[in-house]
Amino acid sequence: MKLQANKTRRLFEDKTGLVLWSIIVILFVVLAISSDVFLSTRNFQSMALQIAPLGLLSLGMMFALVSGGINLGLVATGNLSCIIMAIIYKNILQFENVGPVGVLITASLVCLFSGLLTMTIGALIGYLSVPPILAGLAVQKFADGVSLILTRGTAYSRFPENLRAIDVHLIGGVPAGLFVMVVLTGLVSVMFNKKILGAKIFMVGSNNLASEYCGISVKHTLLWTYFMSGLLAGFGCFLMTMQFDAVNVGQGDSFILKTVLICVLGGVSPVGGYGRVYGVVLALTILQLVSSGLNILGLVSYVQTSLWGIVVLAVVAVQRYNDYRSQRKLAQRQST
Repeated sequence: MKLQANKTRRLFEDKTGLVLWSIIVILFVVLAISSDVFLSTRNFQSMALQIAPLGLLSLGMMFALVSGGINLGLVATGNLSCIIMAIIYKNILQFENVGPVGVLITASLVCLFSGLLTMTIGALIGYLSVPPILAGLAVQKFADGVSLILTRGTAYSRFPENLRAIDVHLIGGVPAGLFVMVVLTGLVSVMFNKKILGAKIFMVGSNNLASEYCGISVKHTLLWTYFMSGLLAGFGCFLMTMQFDAVNVGQGDSFILKTVLICVLGGVSPVGGYGRVYGVVLALTILQLVSSGLNILGLVSYVQTSLWGIVVLAVVAVQRYNDYRSQRKLAQRQST
């Protein structure tokens, strides 16, 4: 049991993990030297604008991974929430503008609906013992299907300017969305490190059977875990919608792979039980810098997606090898 609980460690604590980090840093330096645009103020503002929704989606994925699962419905549920919000604004309220209170209420409702919808993944896993991948796919397809019915394949666009200001408005040259992400990241870090729910999520991810023996309700913990995951995903998709000034089905689907890569590269265990918020933030920053550099160099998006997929496989393979090596060393010590 102890062996299973200590099954994973932070990737950047291992020598092999440091090699991977070194490769990324070297790539960043090469990109900076290769293009004058890469280190420009405008490019950094663009990166700050892009990093906010991806960061919140990554934190949402972190909740699921730490608990020993995965949230494949991350973007679909957030998009559905934003589509419903767009329909209400366009067809019912028809507001030309909204005040700060209206912006806060809108964002809160989008996040709440996304969290409640994503909670069904936790219910499927905890109460019906559905594998996390299948549960996530089921909710993803349901959300995408409802989104297609509501939109008929068309996009909703041109939202009130005050509503868009929560993401695109510049404060001291920095997009407001980045400040939102920083605040929410701090709250998530406190929750994981200081609150009972965070400890329960780590425990369930390490060993759910031992958690039950300790008096922790695995079912309730999974419900709250996926609610928090959906809450953050809803806010991430809301910022993405305001950034693009449009929302449609499938928007941001490519972020799913990136969120997994960011979490795993940031030290979150792909089998659950371990993860640090600051590691995720560090990985998020590095990958955004590299991604921006690749865009400047003209590398097409589908090639980038293939590259991220290869990196995910490499990181997971290295992490599993390190786990296997640690287990062998422990077994040898016990045998002697």
